[in-house]
Amino acid sequence: INAVDRYGFFREHNNQLVTQFGSHLVWFDNNALESQNFDMESLGIQPHGDYAFFSNGELLVYHLEQAPGIRYNLLRFLRLKKNNDAPPSNRSGFFRCNLYTLNCSRFAPQLPALKSSFRLWVMHDSDNVIVADTPAFKLYKLNDRGETLAYSNNKTFRFPNQLLYVENALWVADTNHHRLAKISLSSDNFSHIEDTLPTELNMEYRWPNQMAKSSSTWWVNIGDS
Repeated sequence: INAVDRYGFFREHNNQLVTQFGSHLVWFDNNALESQNFDMESLGIQPHGDYAFFSNGELLVYHLEQAPGIRYNLLRFLRLKKNNDAPPSNRSGFFRCNLYTLNCSRFAPQLPALKSSFRLWVMHDSDNVIVADTPAFKLYKLNDRGETLAYSNNKTFRFPNQLLYVENALWVADTNHHRLAKISLSSDNFSHIEDTLPTELNMEYRWPNQMAKSSSTWWVNIGDS
């Protein structure tokens, strides 16, 4: 049952909605009709986790060659902090891919293995990449070649989740601190918290993981227990 394809993250690309479905990326036009369907397996990619597009349309995606074992999954299920900074094994890791020429190149091989939750944001004015390594409680800032420009300490956030750039500011769903946090993007002061928005409802719903902004209103998906 767990092997059945399912929908993944949504992105906007070329003024269309893109969603992941299994190994496929599917584009929908303004009439909600499928306009393009691309199978990432044609690139030799087994997609894992979040993905993003650079300003020139190239895809940033994580290839996970071998699924993590039971012990690793159990530690993540128990929400224990990941302390292993080992690099990806074998061919796993980030790849930057041209969907027209079907060419991919390794991206940021120095980052630790991301076997479970992580989130991405590509800054389209600079193509800098922000990576949230969720179980490691850590954010990274990379340039468009995948070189590390800055990173956070592992005490500022607890299970940082979705990243959202809105009104010239980057926000992160800081899940286990029960808040949305606006962070500095400056390499010299990267991840410094500039503002916060608490996300608790009746002390039961406290764990934000998804968010969107509409006008002056925040929409936040908040988990319980």
